[in-house]
Amino acid sequence: MNCRPHGGDGNWLPMARALTGGYSQVDALLDAFVEPQRFAALPPCPGTWQAAAQEFLVVSTQEGKVASAPGYELARSLRSFVSLEAFVSVGDQLARTVDVFTQAASIVLVHADAAVVTEDAAALRRLEQSGDFFTLAVEYPYQTRESLLASAVGTPTATRVPLPASASATGSVHSLSSGGHSASFVIDTTPSSPTLRRPERRPPRVARPALRPSGLSVPFVGTAGRLARMARVGA
Repeated sequence: MNCRPHGGDGNWLPMARALTGGYSQVDALLDAFVEPQRFAALPPCPGTWQAAAQEFLVVSTQEGKVASAPGYELARSLRSFVSLEAFVSVGDQLARTVDVFTQAASIVLVHADAAVVTEDAAALRRLEQSGDFFTLAVEYPYQTRESLLASAVGTPTATRVPLPASASATGSVHSLSSGGHSASFVIDTTPSSPTLRRPERRPPRVARPALRPSGLSVPFVGTAGRLARMARVGA
């Protein structure tokens, strides 16, 4: 048996009282026991509706940690707003709605003018479908050390440069740069054995020390007793 008077948690009570003109199933049940005269004064069946009402159930199309809820603020500002039962608050984890147990909130709208209720419900639905009913916190994904280094240094890029005269006629010179560092290499394009090698460089020229003019003396340390003496160059 599932005989809950006027919806889960009694959410329909304000709607029923507005529709009937002041009473609900719960009120009638209590009056039957504690105030028989009021119960006897009730009509045998409800007449025409005295107002318009709707329970708006918020459907979540997103999932994540809630940073703010602009939809709650909009609901409280509506002309037909009566009550709000939030199942998800700021800081909670929002789940995607797949059934009645994963709805995000219940909003009761009641007004004497049915057009106002329709307009307010449409405003809530637009905010819901646009994904702006809730603002989710930005969560940065976990990054490995290699991915952080790659994002900081940058992706290596290869650039082809003109072949210098010192390089082989059968090769082409390329430069590889990444993160402000660069290196050059030659790709040998001979059909027999394509290889990757560095450009040939001539050994640097070593400057010979100039001869000291004769007649000058230089100090040096002797071996026996480490006595300092003077030696004449060219003597």
